[in-house]
Amino acid sequence: MMKRKKEKINDKKEHDYWEKNDFSDHISEFEPVNSEEFLLDPKKAKQIRERARKKHLIAIRLDDEQYSLAQKLALRKDMGLSTLIRMWIKKGIMAEMK
Repeated sequence: MMKRKKEKINDKKEHDYWEKNDFSDHISEFEPVNSEEFLLDPKKAKQIRERARKKHLIAIRLDDEQYSLAQKLALRKDMGLSTLIRMWIKKGIMAEMK
């Protein structure tokens, strides 16, 4: 098995890489796996489905600067952009409720 040095890759680096490269270039680096190893425990799968149903999808419009700054902050905090925005919304709601 080929060992790789783990490096933190940000969204920009990854985007730039995949713009210039193709997944098929890396097929030889992978080994076959037993797909049964990746089956979720039915109880865990049910928990994931229930959690997903409890959330609502909304669309918001951000201008380029808002989006870019929020994305940079999310990368700095090592979290997803949606997670960061949900945290901000939660903090804002809690502040308003006081």
